[in-house]
Amino acid sequence: MPETIPQAIIDMTKVLEVTTADNITSHPHSIAITAPDRVTFVKGTCPEESKWWFNVLVAFPKSKGRHKRNATFPGGQATTILQAQSE
Repeated sequence: MPETIPQAIIDMTKVLEVTTADNITSHPHSIAITAPDRVTFVKGTCPEESKWWFNVLVAFPKSKGRHKRNATFPGGQATTILQAQSE
């Protein structure tokens, strides 16, 4: 049995962007998963776990091609996905 109970379901086929979110959430090892209807924040228990999950999750938006949408985090700065992918 898992140590935590799942709190959300994310349709990864709709994800636009996966980014680190430590500076947005003020929690270390945080990841933001941005979909058209919401941003979901998750965090790992250590840097290695967070990096592993980030590498797994970031493959989903890349597999769908480029999007022409700005992803805005609550309390954060807007980022253009096209710019983020070209950097």
